[in-house]
Amino acid sequence: MTISGLLIHIYDISGLTKEAAHNIKELHELLSYAVSIFVPLHIAGVFVAEVTCEPGIVSDMINGGKISITS
Repeated sequence: MTISGLLIHIYDISGLTKEAAHNIKELHELLSYAVSIFVPLHIAGVFVAEVTCEPGIVSDMINGGKISITS
């Protein structure tokens, strides 16, 4: 997403055509929507895990606690 944003910003310097910059902008917007959806869902998932099946998961992530792999 960072690379696509930079390319959009400097498309004239980098030698890209206006059409190529437009296509990169479309990809950039798609990535933006994906991140905008993923981040809140990820935070909600961590919250649900914290209050249900894995209490202390946030503390473990911050403090580098135990690793538990369930199969």
